[in-house]
Amino acid sequence: MILKSEYEKMDFNQKDQNAEKLVLPDFIDDYPIKIDGGNFYTYDTTSLSGEKWIFITNKDKTGFIQQAGKFKIMRRVKRQLSKNGYSDLYKGDDYEFSLSVNKSGEAGKDSSEYVGTMVIRSGKMARTLKIHGMAE
Repeated sequence: MILKSEYEKMDFNQKDQNAEKLVLPDFIDDYPIKIDGGNFYTYDTTSLSGEKWIFITNKDKTGFIQQAGKFKIMRRVKRQLSKNGYSDLYKGDDYEFSLSVNKSGEAGKDSSEYVGTMVIRSGKMARTLKIHGMAE
């Protein structure tokens, strides 16, 4: 039995506090491989024109992030198409990224703009970020 005073002290937001411990992706300043076409994503608060990407995917089902200054490669293991977008699951050594995006318009002559969310998972921790990006 839990007393009322103990109940009031309980922290029901513990999951959210643990999520804050997840290392957010850095802006990718340089990548050691050539990206010829692909998808480029950033935080929804960052302009696409600045080309400050936090997650890049290529046509070979590979995703790239930079966390705490380290460049990391992830593999796409699942894709589910929707009417106006898709959901992807990428896995790396210690993280898992889920993207869920929908086409929102044209970003240029040969590219489309997408908006959605990215969920970062590590162990039992998870954090959701609002993102947008473009596909070439």
